[in-house]
Amino acid sequence: MHVTARIACALLGGAAVFGVADAGPAPVVAAAPMHSAGVKPAYPRLTKLPDAKVMAKVNAALATLETDDRQAYADCLSQLKDMKQKPTADTWSEDVAVRYLSAQYLSVEVVTSYDCAGAYPTNGAQTPVSYNLATGAAIDWTTMFKPGFLAPLSDAEKAPPSGLTKLYRARYRLPKAKGDADDCRGVIAEQDPFSGAPIVWLDAKGGIVFQPDFPHVIAACADQLTLSPAEAAPYLKDAKLAADLKATVHK
Repeated sequence: MHVTARIACALLGGAAVFGVADAGPAPVVAAAPMHSAGVKPAYPRLTKLPDAKVMAKVNAALATLETDDRQAYADCLSQLKDMKQKPTADTWSEDVAVRYLSAQYLSVEVVTSYDCAGAYPTNGAQTPVSYNLATGAAIDWTTMFKPGFLAPLSDAEKAPPSGLTKLYRARYRLPKAKGDADDCRGVIAEQDPFSGAPIVWLDAKGGIVFQPDFPHVIAACADQLTLSPAEAAPYLKDAKLAADLKATVHK
């Protein structure tokens, strides 16, 4: 496959390899595993990146997250033991997948469900992580968008609805449990779903994904909003990200 001035990718042995075609000896970026699921899933690691220091920095961060998750699982088992309960198939499950990998950015979606003898089980908790591969730092989403698209960091409840909130309300879909549709629409209309920081990650099959960080009692009403590169472009302040999305996202 030959593509000029855009990111081309191929799956090789379970790892994704990305490079710029027809541009000479272009940098290659790769990661593995691309997907892991279960009680103790493996977080991905970068296996190829032109900057070795950045690769080490990102991999160290991913290793720490993996260790933290293993500890959380151990804590869950300990709580069950204290309550004289035994683990079941619903005690802990986690799905870790690379959703976006280019020469510039990496996004990993992490979805966790658990029941650790608390009042209610948690299903499908989203804790994605995204990195700038030029620096190795986690992406600060508050710096990526033009003013007004995200709610202000302070006094958000007093501010008018953000651009993201308006888009979310306009495109809000019915929850899976149709009996909750009216209640959920009421929640979305009455309170700003993005008065706090949104959950955000990149997806090479869609664009930028946003999800409200709702408390447990209304978590079932949370829906994902995906903006394609073209839809996101007017709101992005970071031109580098806009260009990378345009080159990388292919439905």
